[in-house]
Amino acid sequence: MAVLASSQAMADEAPGAAVDWGVVTGRTVGRSNFVIHPEFGWPGIGSGFIYGAGDAFDVGGRFTFNYGSELATVIAPEIKMTGLLKFKLLDRDKFSMAISTEPGIGFIFVGGGAGMVIFFPAYLSFGIHPAPQVGIVLGADLPFQIGFSFNGGGVVFGLPMGFGPGVEFAIAPNLQLTFNMRFGPGIIAAGGGAGAGFAFKTLMGIAIKL
Repeated sequence: MAVLASSQAMADEAPGAAVDWGVVTGRTVGRSNFVIHPEFGWPGIGSGFIYGAGDAFDVGGRFTFNYGSELATVIAPEIKMTGLLKFKLLDRDKFSMAISTEPGIGFIFVGGGAGMVIFFPAYLSFGIHPAPQVGIVLGADLPFQIGFSFNGGGVVFGLPMGFGPGVEFAIAPNLQLTFNMRFGPGIIAAGGGAGAGFAFKTLMGIAIKL
């Protein structure tokens, strides 16, 4: 019996363990849980700090340093500080869905000048859970932003619409690897004119539940 109990305990802690929480799918981190979620890739690096305020509601914040633009494939250093709110709309055995937002401010440095950016994003995440340790996400991002130049360049409105997949894989009950990709048009309007470029993000990360 002791051997069987030991074997079961080892299986429970083995890589690929089943989990019922998430950060990029439609699932939340769970009531009273705290998760740190560092990520790196394009357009930058950063970390999220997430607290489960309820069974279906997460709050937190994120600090990000971008070396690339969120509106186009160009170099544009930026520091972002945002809040985080996530509401779980659906959580079934194989499917989950959530809406979230990360409002905040940032400071961007480009073209020899600098400016401040205000963010009003909206995100939709639809999760598919083919196995207890795997979550696949199909996401739609509408991260609306308004920029104000410190050099008299006026106001810039940006909307880098993004659509794409992602995945979570639990290697332990309190540890998940994440990958998230979005791509689409980056719409910019300023000074009576407008244009669009190609915007994308590709981020890898690790979610640690403390």
